[in-house]
Amino acid sequence: MKSQYDVVILGAGHNGLVAASYLGRAGLSVLLLEKNNYIGGAATSQKVFPDYDAQLSRYSYLVSLLPEKIIRDLGLKLELRRRATASFTPYLNHGQQDGLLLSNLDEEVSRQSMFELTGNNTEFEQMKAFYNLSRVFAEKVWDTMLQPLIAKEEFRRRFDADDVSREAWRSLVEEPLGTAIERYLKNDLVRGLVFTDAKIGVLTHPHDPSLLQNRCFIYHLIGNKTGEWKVPVGGMGAVARELEQAARKAGAEILTNVELRSLGVSGKQRTVEFYKDGQQTVEARYLLVNFGRNVLAKYIGKLYQPDATDEGSVLLPYIDRRQHSCARPAREGFPDDDVVRAGCAMEFVCARQQDHAKACGEKIHPEH
Repeated sequence: MKSQYDVVILGAGHNGLVAASYLGRAGLSVLLLEKNNYIGGAATSQKVFPDYDAQLSRYSYLVSLLPEKIIRDLGLKLELRRRATASFTPYLNHGQQDGLLLSNLDEEVSRQSMFELTGNNTEFEQMKAFYNLSRVFAEKVWDTMLQPLIAKEEFRRRFDADDVSREAWRSLVEEPLGTAIERYLKNDLVRGLVFTDAKIGVLTHPHDPSLLQNRCFIYHLIGNKTGEWKVPVGGMGAVARELEQAARKAGAEILTNVELRSLGVSGKQRTVEFYKDGQQTVEARYLLVNFGRNVLAKYIGKLYQPDATDEGSVLLPYIDRRQHSCARPAREGFPDDDVVRAGCAMEFVCARQQDHAKACGEKIHPEH
């Protein structure tokens, strides 16, 4: 390890690894520091069940927002498979248990399941029209994610091309998402299902004036212009391993089990003090931080007051399918990766606000 680098990156999550790869390939010297004893941050696979020899995608478990350009640029050898089932939402209708099944592969399956719920074909067509707004938005915005940030007004002008584009901008950017959902959809269960992607991990509601729900929704529907979330064969650990190899191949040095002590950010040179086999100090022209602002504030001696929109939570239980009946037998041709072998995972997203309980969806992902 040297005493000076062009760039020091704090945190070896997927963002830190991607940054290290590009910067190293550009000829800069890079040191990547990680507090954990593993690489990948939230994009990792871990052993969850002590008596079950399987590695689970413990935090992040699907891939959508990793741009295909980055995969090509870094030469990542990843296999991302489609999930046959987009979502399955159980319901009770006139005393009968049933479920709304939306397919990624067969539109007719989705249409028929929606008809069985609503008794008409209108709701399905309206849902398609609503989701088309996010497709239009993604088509105009996604490529800019790897470009210098564009001003909001410039973005708005890009959506001034036709009525559908203007409707996409109004529905997703200017007005609370709940307004558009209520304008397009009539069934409460369908409204709640659609709103799930605006609710995961954040405490918000359909008519939140902060538009936090809009940002959350766009986040879930914009990836690679399709918004589809795919299963990485080998789990998220496979993604992390590929990124680590790319960073090391680009010349980045990576240290784990690092205890960060302090940061100096006031001068032209950034200093990083940490403990790794003894007290260490390195200097860098640039310091990239791959963790939250609340953690950064602690190391630079500043107070941090979180915004109300920073609060949120997600419960993601993994169930050993040897002990629970929710798991289905393995299907021929389905990837034998760590995500699938774990059994089944369920995401329960519950709104804090009592008056928006109807917009709180339950989404079950039976594919992993």
